[in-house]
Amino acid sequence: MTADQWLIPPLPDSIPPSILAKADVLVTKTAFLAGLLAPETAACLSRQLKVSDAESSRIIDGHNTDLEVLEDATNLASTQSTLGEITELRRRLIAALAHHYHLVQTQPLSDGIGAMARLVVHMHFAQIGMHPHLWSLPRGIACRREEYHAALGLTGSEQGRQPYGGFQRTDKALLGFIAFMLDVCHEEVDYMSAALNRRKLRESVTNAFNTNSRLTEAGIRAEIAPAFLALLIQGALPRSEFKTFTGLQPEVASNQVDRLINIGLVMSLPSDVSLLEDEATNTSDIRCSGLMSSRAVWPEAATFRKCLDKPPTAKPPSRKDERSALVIETIKLDNGSKRYRVVDLEEGGSASKHGVFKIRAEADVVCSLLNAEHPRQSGVGRASASS
Repeated sequence: MTADQWLIPPLPDSIPPSILAKADVLVTKTAFLAGLLAPETAACLSRQLKVSDAESSRIIDGHNTDLEVLEDATNLASTQSTLGEITELRRRLIAALAHHYHLVQTQPLSDGIGAMARLVVHMHFAQIGMHPHLWSLPRGIACRREEYHAALGLTGSEQGRQPYGGFQRTDKALLGFIAFMLDVCHEEVDYMSAALNRRKLRESVTNAFNTNSRLTEAGIRAEIAPAFLALLIQGALPRSEFKTFTGLQPEVASNQVDRLINIGLVMSLPSDVSLLEDEATNTSDIRCSGLMSSRAVWPEAATFRKCLDKPPTAKPPSRKDERSALVIETIKLDNGSKRYRVVDLEEGGSASKHGVFKIRAEADVVCSLLNAEHPRQSGVGRASASS
């Protein structure tokens, strides 16, 4: 593939107001979605969506794409293509989708260009702040793959060979493809926003702790649901706060936490205070950012992805999960990683309450909530994509 093929194609001289409006609203929707998630939960979600996106791409294209091909595409796209010359955000978004159309129209699909083009769109969306790691464009396309192929001008006999029309492009066909892709983007962002709605999360978690056989057989009580919900919302919780949310007696709550750890649903991360020797008393840059402590409890999804697959039946728990006891200060290390210094406000902000923690992306339990239901299965249900 030549470098010229990676350049952003020129946009049509006239873009319909309906397409510009869809692009405008999509920017707002993705910003709202990003605001629903704690950083830890967002990292977990992103990790899981990468896995499901690979399966979605296989469904779209009918074959797996070599990882080396995708790596080459990433390198070429990052060096050869840029949206920097387009100053208007909504037009940059539209240009990203136009780039997808251009790439697919200039190469046979059998070369893996379909997956490569979608990866390039993901990269463009990330560059312009569309938070593509929190929603799945490939999953939406897989649900509407026949419409996707039609929008690209492909017939059933031509899929996997050469796109219909070769290198020819008409503004009408391009704009039709962009309009279709914007619709898919809206559907996926709307789905994720609804799944991460606090009421929906509360219903799903409550139902899981009341009906899931793995949890009940492990002796985990339904009273744990509010604490687990708080963990999903906050990203991390002090062990003491987690127990408080259960409403159980301390000994019973401790036993329940141990059971959660034993089945792999949550994990307890020890503290490391070695980096705080020179900053133990400096709290001037402290900001509110959630709950954390020297024995933080983290969600672990590997054994919980299929727990939340039934409609809610139980009464939602109390609103205890909305309170905050600790504040943390972000510490950026030289290697680019992040650590946090924690101050317990309820204990008067004593320096002895500080702890240091590394962000972990392995805790992807929230994704099980997103795999429970989907309005359009079409052979690519949420649960099957991540199992």
